[in-house]
Amino acid sequence: MPRRILPILLMLLFFAVSVSPAESVPDFTEYTSGHYQLRTDLGKEFADDGLAALEAAYETEKDFYGAQPRLKRGNKLVVNCFSTKEKVNAYMAANGGGSVSKGGIYLYATREANLFRQPTDAYTRHLLVHECAHQFLHNSVCRNDGSVPSWLDEGLAEYFGSHVWDFKELSVGRTDIVRLNSNNKLRIFKEHLADPNWKFAHIFSDNWTNNYPDSFGVVHFLISHKSYSRRFMKFVKLIKGRGDTGNPQAGGRRAFKSIYGHEPHKMEEALREFYGDIVPRWEVVWNQWDGGGKRIRGFSDVTGLLVSTTELKEGSRQSCKLDFIGGRQSKAGFVVGYEDTDNFTEIMLVKDERVKVVYRRAGKWVTGPSAELPAGAKGGGPPTITLNLLADGRTEIGVNGAEVLATKLECGTVGSRWGLFVDATHCDFVEMVSE
Repeated sequence: MPRRILPILLMLLFFAVSVSPAESVPDFTEYTSGHYQLRTDLGKEFADDGLAALEAAYETEKDFYGAQPRLKRGNKLVVNCFSTKEKVNAYMAANGGGSVSKGGIYLYATREANLFRQPTDAYTRHLLVHECAHQFLHNSVCRNDGSVPSWLDEGLAEYFGSHVWDFKELSVGRTDIVRLNSNNKLRIFKEHLADPNWKFAHIFSDNWTNNYPDSFGVVHFLISHKSYSRRFMKFVKLIKGRGDTGNPQAGGRRAFKSIYGHEPHKMEEALREFYGDIVPRWEVVWNQWDGGGKRIRGFSDVTGLLVSTTELKEGSRQSCKLDFIGGRQSKAGFVVGYEDTDNFTEIMLVKDERVKVVYRRAGKWVTGPSAELPAGAKGGGPPTITLNLLADGRTEIGVNGAEVLATKLECGTVGSRWGLFVDATHCDFVEMVSE
């Protein structure tokens, strides 16, 4: 081989190696809002909705902490959200390093939040707010150096991630949210509280392995309990000044004792008492659900099912407004007599048409009685459907205040579990009332 060719080949080899990381970077579009710069391959609709939720969370966190992220003039908080884990990891590998194994990660070195799409849109938004809550905390009231104890860091991120978003306002720190794993956090934490071997002080030890239920449960308590909430921000700000990057757990324990005047284990009784009357209200059975309180949204291309943890009592009344958003059909309503996924009864409202009773028995669907809607419930605004459980065992079904159907259902409703369902549609269950 001629000697003059060798340098050329080496140059070409170096060039190929040097540009290969850039070639692996996934395609994305950059979207911006008042405080955020979002890089994503998930499209404009996702970006618009995500940035709107992040801006609402930003204002909430600004009010909560009394501070804002410290950024150079003109800079925004950077968020990278891709459709797959492989894509977000490829992006990070080419832009400062780091990788994510499960849902997302905030990196101190780049000050960027990174995540990939989750099984549902609601949980993707939960994770988006969660990772950006880390970003807000470490660039505002705390040092961006890993000095925050893991339980406090994750607990605050989950506090803001556990939110209800109605596309206008954002309410955080909710124990009644409805979406996949999130509505299990409270149940798991209450199981830990009931375990005599569980000790709150364990989360201050060096060998404690973070789990989100405990982190959220403890932080929510410190923020919400009247005897602890007044000093919470003093506690966080003391960690900023005295946080220990070598042993953040120990630094957090010293800060806790300095602010609250006692060792962590002495608040265990108050912790158990505080959560005694707080119970998980909903269990997601099938498909996507989002929201909490008096407004819950169901999404499904087939059947979506959400079941309450409470039972129906004689004389009880359930009421809600059904606001159909879209989908192949406009069918939604209540579930009663829930035993399992193969045995329950649907009280179905077919928009602008009728109310139907549909039984699911041994995994098969059986049509029950039905009745047309009153004229005033056709073609108007969102109808309100009501269930009244009467003393004689009948269930009275009303729409917009008018009785439509009174029938004795095949399954006894008193003492049974109840819930909500959607059938190949998207529907908001609004102004929910249980009496």
